Amino acid sequence: MRNMHGSRPVRATAALVMSTALMTGLGTVSNAAPAPLNQLRKLAREAERTSEKIHHANDDLQKAKRDEAAAKKAIAKASKDAAIAEHKREGMQEPLNKIASINLRNGQTAGVVRVLMADSPQEILDQSRSEAAMTQTTLNILVDYEKVVNSAHQAQRTAAENREKAVKAQAQARKAQRDLNKERITMRKRIAAVRSEFASLPPSQRDSWKRVKLPAGFDPKIAFGNNILGNKALQIAMTRIGSPYVWGATGPNAFDCSGLVYWAYRQLGVTLPRSSQGMAVGGLAVPAKDIQPGDLVIYYSDASHVGLYAGNGQVLHAPTFGQTVQLAPLHHAPIKTIRRY
Repeated sequence: MRNMHGSRPVRATAALVMSTALMTGLGTVSNAAPAPLNQLRKLAREAERTSEKIHHANDDLQKAKRDEAAAKKAIAKASKDAAIAEHKREGMQEPLNKIASINLRNGQTAGVVRVLMADSPQEILDQSRSEAAMTQTTLNILVDYEKVVNSAHQAQRTAAENREKAVKAQAQARKAQRDLNKERITMRKRIAAVRSEFASLPPSQRDSWKRVKLPAGFDPKIAFGNNILGNKALQIAMTRIGSPYVWGATGPNAFDCSGLVYWAYRQLGVTLPRSSQGMAVGGLAVPAKDIQPGDLVIYYSDASHVGLYAGNGQVLHAPTFGQTVQLAPLHHAPIKTIRRY
């Protein structure tokens, strides 16, 4: 399922503001934040956006491969069905030809011969019934023959359609792979820029960027709501608080934003899409007023960030490079959609 792209609002360059927000009682980032930190946030936001696009492209690639495999399987079945239908048709041909030949030979003289050769009126009646039965048998065989031929033709058409789908799926998979490789090149450049910017920060700013603490009175072991599966996923994800953010990581000791959500649900035997864009179109849409702990919160107009609602107006997520899995205010960034799996 599926892409939901759009332009992103440029709001305070605060793509990921959790660390500084946590320092100020989970409020908003100060407009007076040092320029290097603002630049780091901007670079990290761009890198995360690219990272999620890569995940989404890979999701599309895997789907194309599954479609191709399904098409090949359907082609094999259709070919088998066509062969069976052809065999049945050939089996019907010989008796059909015999009956048609008999009817052709006897058709013009049957009535006269029947009267001349019969020993009694009853025999004439019996012969007439027998010929009527043979006529009905011929008709039945003709009907069956037509069904078999139609079945064979339909199987062949289905095979051709599935073959065409398989070819298209292969082309889409190859294009997705090429696009994925281009995105990886862009991603490497952005990651290098983020790391360089982070390394250039003064020690005090690096420490403030990393710092994490829970809201006062918040118990990560307690979350209530009707989303039972989501609640379980949230409890599992809560055990990863403090784990580092790593682009492309899906745990168990490091994560990116979608990787954290993906990993938590995988522990429950549920496989979600690997990208935040894919997560944004799956499950059930939930109105903000009905949000429950464990619901997925997708951020930004291009659905490039995701976290798990943790209750009490908080969201659990893996923010960005240099930070760790932590809690942040639900509305720390523009919400695109809320989904329940």
